[in-house]
Amino acid sequence: MLHLINPYKKEILLTCLSALLVVLAFPKVGMSGLIWVALIPLFFVLHQKTSKQAAAFGFLLGTLISFGAFYWVIHTLREFGHLPYVVCGILFLLFALICNLHIALFTYLLNRFPIRLPLTLWVPLLYTLVEFFFPQIFHWYLGACLYKKLWIIQIADLTGVHGVTFLVVLVNIFIYELIRWIKKDTEIFPTLGLITTLLCLLFSIFYSSIRLRDLREAMKTSPSVKAALVQTNVGNLEKFESSKGYGYAVDRVRAINEELVLKAAKEKKLDLIVLPETAVPGYFSEDKPLNREIMFNLSSKASVPVFFGGYNKTLNTHPNQIKIYNSAFLISNYFQILGGYNKNNLLIFGEYLPFLGQFSFIKKLLPEIGDFSPGTKTEVMSLTKDLSLVPLICFEGLLPNFVRKFVKLGGRFIVTITNDSWFGNTPCPYQHLMLHVWRAIENRTPMLRCANTGVSAFIDLTGKIQSKTKIFKEAILIDTVSVINQHSFYTLYGNVFIYLLLLILSVLYIRNYYVK
Repeated sequence: MLHLINPYKKEILLTCLSALLVVLAFPKVGMSGLIWVALIPLFFVLHQKTSKQAAAFGFLLGTLISFGAFYWVIHTLREFGHLPYVVCGILFLLFALICNLHIALFTYLLNRFPIRLPLTLWVPLLYTLVEFFFPQIFHWYLGACLYKKLWIIQIADLTGVHGVTFLVVLVNIFIYELIRWIKKDTEIFPTLGLITTLLCLLFSIFYSSIRLRDLREAMKTSPSVKAALVQTNVGNLEKFESSKGYGYAVDRVRAINEELVLKAAKEKKLDLIVLPETAVPGYFSEDKPLNREIMFNLSSKASVPVFFGGYNKTLNTHPNQIKIYNSAFLISNYFQILGGYNKNNLLIFGEYLPFLGQFSFIKKLLPEIGDFSPGTKTEVMSLTKDLSLVPLICFEGLLPNFVRKFVKLGGRFIVTITNDSWFGNTPCPYQHLMLHVWRAIENRTPMLRCANTGVSAFIDLTGKIQSKTKIFKEAILIDTVSVINQHSFYTLYGNVFIYLLLLILSVLYIRNYYVK
């Protein structure tokens, strides 16, 4: 084994350096500026390598990033599946090996199909397209760590987060070319690369400054929503149940909900109170009148509409065909259901098992994994005559196209509820929040994010995190967000930027083939 590694010691160290820079750029460390140079060591590694060697180093980089940034998967598997640590470790290793295969594909294509043009003209296009089209288990994006750099990321309302990824790769590849020129590895100064990079950066900064100015001005006179996010700090119901039984657990959770909701309701002129995902134990369905009565009474006492997570199920069907849903509900303080939503995008191995019909024995091995059905409808909920909200549950906020289409139906603001207790005190709750910020920028739609153990937050339509809670602390977060009645370019037209990149790259490859 050592005789295979020894010739590539330098390349392996440089790949490790790239991985370290990427990991440090993302939360929890959050040194996001490092992302502008994180890929430079990788590009030096790939120089004059075969396509197979390039793929191997790309695979190594992706795996190392998984180890450094996503190690929380072990905690989640242990917490959620109650699996032995050895099994969790094996499953995490498999996850780490396949999570970032898009990087290996990018490095392979980079060296297998080079274009005879300056790298700045086509490498950022290639990476951005691979990142967009390649399926991912955890939907993260290279440019996402810049979520706090409002002065340069407002282009996301045109391009989505992918435009920022493009910009990051562009800067990395230009600096790489510049270093090679300084080292005299090439005699040609990257003039075209300099012009391209400066134009893209200046456009992004100028556009962001204009948008921030206009949006902040519009927010001064626009309607607003004042809400209370109730962070109950109830991890998993099983923890209560294991000590004193299910009945005690349900009563305890209901008592916490009532205490905090009524405490929040003391704030004057509240428009909405939000409870997190699955905050209400049991089913909120027609055949469970007691559960409905409890929540209706709570909302009535508070004199404020309440948005909360719970379970729903289909009725009037054969017992063996009942479908269970992870759902969100909006009720008024006048004993009315204003809206209900069944989660459309379920978490694999968390809320459902694939191929369960063919391999039913898996359910016996992992009984803790949910057996939910996906919802089939996306309908906004009307809080008032003029204000509709988009309900999202958990990782649905990581899906740009799904959220975009949802907002396009008429939602003026987003309410996201989530249960992040599975991730423990790891970087994941912060990574989850980071990725949600982009949906606010892309759609110019503020977000109210309520997590049972944190991080709960108010995010305005520029992507600014106005206020947030600490994790694993009981909290009531009250704030106001402004809403505007206009759709962004990205909301209306989707991934035009991506398809433009695809067209340009296709033309470049065709030119590369015919022009010798």
